[in-house]
Amino acid sequence: MPAPTYVNDAGTWRQQRGTSFGTDREGKDFIELIYRGATASAASWRVPWTIGTACPEPGFTHCKLLHPPTVREAAPGFSEARLRFEGLSPLSGSAAEGTDPTVTHHTEETEFIIRHEHDGMGEVNAVYLYNRVIVQASYIRATKPTANLRFASKLNDDPDPVPIANVDHKYPWLRNYSLLTLKDPTNNTDLFDYEVKTVGRVLNWSQTAPDVFEVTEEHVKFINGGYIKLG
Repeated sequence: MPAPTYVNDAGTWRQQRGTSFGTDREGKDFIELIYRGATASAASWRVPWTIGTACPEPGFTHCKLLHPPTVREAAPGFSEARLRFEGLSPLSGSAAEGTDPTVTHHTEETEFIIRHEHDGMGEVNAVYLYNRVIVQASYIRATKPTANLRFASKLNDDPDPVPIANVDHKYPWLRNYSLLTLKDPTNNTDLFDYEVKTVGRVLNWSQTAPDVFEVTEEHVKFINGGYIKLG
């Protein structure tokens, strides 16, 4: 097949109509640009389009190229490429802190133990049932997540867990779950029934694009069983 002949600069790679852009529900901007040009020069045209290249479209320079262009033949002598750029939307949050989160709340049935020191029997454990509270917050930020968790306060939207049933009661003198009392935070004694504590962590994160990190925090409110000394 003879090499195609282009009139004037018809073979020069240029941006075409068909641009699409928006913001997804997680607060991430995206924009897709379409380019068209001579098939013979496609390989050299795509060289500068490396991962992380800023979008050339005004208003979207915060979006970065996800991957080098995939070129497809569109017509004899001509090829097209679609470039996708993504970035943290300035309308959804700050680059340092990230977007507004998607927060989920749920509970999980589990157990806790109260240790009893009995003069005649040594240590005896009583096992109780309760529902711990789990909160997960997912958001996007422009940098890797750090130990500075953002959404521990979301646990305050859920009531504190309480004992709901006896599990292992070998002796009649072990207290029924309904009689257990929460530790007084102003009392520093080591002897108490149970206390409510919290813990948080970065459950997972992934880098989906240059300067785009999808993060999920997990925060848990749980019961810590105490220690009781019996005569």
